[in-house]
Amino acid sequence: MNVELILASGSAGRWELLEQAGIPAKVVVSGVAEWESSDDCPKEQCLHNARIKADAVSKQYPEALVLAADTIVALGNTVYHKPVDMDHAWRMFGSLVGTTHSVWTGVALKCIDKGIDISFCEESKVTLKQMKHEDIAELFAKVNPLDKSGSYAIQKDDWFIEKIEGSYSNIVGLPLETLAKIFDTLRPF
Repeated sequence: MNVELILASGSAGRWELLEQAGIPAKVVVSGVAEWESSDDCPKEQCLHNARIKADAVSKQYPEALVLAADTIVALGNTVYHKPVDMDHAWRMFGSLVGTTHSVWTGVALKCIDKGIDISFCEESKVTLKQMKHEDIAELFAKVNPLDKSGSYAIQKDDWFIEKIEGSYSNIVGLPLETLAKIFDTLRPF
């Protein structure tokens, strides 16, 4: 890419995915307030949040290709964002144990100078194993649940995952397979 790629996210997981894929990116956190509702459509929420992040950063860097994303966990009609405290994390994760739930990631790509404005949403399904209180305590001791949608991250440790349907990288926070196809359509860029 001839144009600088900016990742409009403070997510270490997203940055690591890009780095592992050999895609260099500068990180600029948008700082925008995200739409968070526990009972609204997860697809609409994560798309909206990705778009407002991309819009905010692309105004600062109109010549760059800005990549923004937002990941939300949903079980039925209940949407799970990042927990507010450890008690909330325990309740949230406890309600996901033994279930199959959705992980939605909304992605927005924007370059004002080139007229690029693309957004999409991808869903993956995750089934968590049945777990005891001690198992959850062990998991939370290894990975801070407070900065993770649904209170968990699979990239650090996945012993508690029974099954994944769809994109692994989408669950981490960036569906690389779909993103690679979009990057290919933008070449030469």
